[in-house]
Amino acid sequence: MTAVVKKEKKQAGTKCNPEASLQKDIWDFAHPVLNDLKSYLAMFD
Repeated sequence: MTAVVKKEKKQAGTKCNPEASLQKDIWDFAHPVLNDLKSYLAMFD
């Protein structure tokens, strides 16, 4: 394997897993774009 492929595999292993996505604050559920979806889902509550 080339060094580039090894580096890409290492990055994919560390950045493309559920634990990594939950560590960062990337989820913004208070964003106004989601208001319509929240209203729709509230009908089923």
